[in-house]
Amino acid sequence: MYEHIFILLHYQIMTLTTSKRYFVAIIPSEPVLTEIKEMKEDMALRFGSSKALQSPAHITLIVPFEKELDEDELAAKLKSFAMQEMPFKLRLNGFSCFPNRRFPVLFVKPEPNESLTHMQSALDESLFTDRIISAKMPFSFTPHITIAYRDLTPANFKTAWNEFKTKEYFREELIKSLFLLKWNFYFNRWDIIQEHKFGAEQLLLINADV
Repeated sequence: MYEHIFILLHYQIMTLTTSKRYFVAIIPSEPVLTEIKEMKEDMALRFGSSKALQSPAHITLIVPFEKELDEDELAAKLKSFAMQEMPFKLRLNGFSCFPNRRFPVLFVKPEPNESLTHMQSALDESLFTDRIISAKMPFSFTPHITIAYRDLTPANFKTAWNEFKTKEYFREELIKSLFLLKWNFYFNRWDIIQEHKFGAEQLLLINADV
């Protein structure tokens, strides 16, 4: 009996952990990564919104998509794309929101950045052309780093926004990689599975070894 239960659980775990759901993003470096995680933890503790803790701080470049594919093949495509990109500076400046009536979102706000916008558009086009994704981003690209969403109630959003709309937060990041994340159904979270450094960053690493 117990052996049958073990086999069933093992099968369920293997099915969940091999499900293929991905998204592509920029992930900030330390200390920003930890600072934003602490903001998410604060939102969970004080405003009952914990969904944002299911992923590291990030700016989504390619929205989540489901596809059975060879991850090595996807890695090669992302690496090839990243090699053509140059590192760029990105400033984070304060907070903003999407005041959706049902599912409001609170986030750290990046300043407008042409390099980021151009890269997202080019990556979207590239993965669509290569049939990695079945459709391009279905809405206007608005860079943001979410700290609360989905389980943030309208009432709690109103209270939180009254606090965060005047709160200061300024950081400058050097963006030099893009990341692939995969949904882990067993642990109910997004895991980083690949990092692809931009071309100039690769050249710096090569020159440093010479």
